[in-house]
Amino acid sequence: MADFSTANDINRLAMDYDKLLMLFNTFAQRVTAQEKRLGIHCTPPPYLAYGEFIIKLAGHTLHFTLASYINGGGKLAGKISCYQAHNYPQPTKVKIGAFAFNTQGNADLSAIDTNSRALNLTEEADTLALIMPFLVKSLAESD
Repeated sequence: MADFSTANDINRLAMDYDKLLMLFNTFAQRVTAQEKRLGIHCTPPPYLAYGEFIIKLAGHTLHFTLASYINGGGKLAGKISCYQAHNYPQPTKVKIGAFAFNTQGNADLSAIDTNSRALNLTEEADTLALIMPFLVKSLAESD
């Protein structure tokens, strides 16, 4: 566990979180920009610090949420989790997966067709590769 014992450490942590949040919001904007191409409907964050956006596809609703954590190197990292909403028999959200990313936007997922190059949240082409597994898994799930 990292030792955050000084005001500078806490300030760095806060600045790193701001970077993660900006990257998450850029990711949400990149996904939203592909709405018509993918046939999805996106609900972007209503304001910058919200940390969630929603995708609707073929009657399925997916919530993408941001969380932060201290990684093994003692640095703040982001985690985007995807939850599928179920309304019956009672409203619930079931986690269907997640991926982590650093303050440069590099995800812990790799592009298969690029010799395992890390996918980046700010690259529009990479956002499709990042969300597609969740869209496919949600459509494959049944109650």
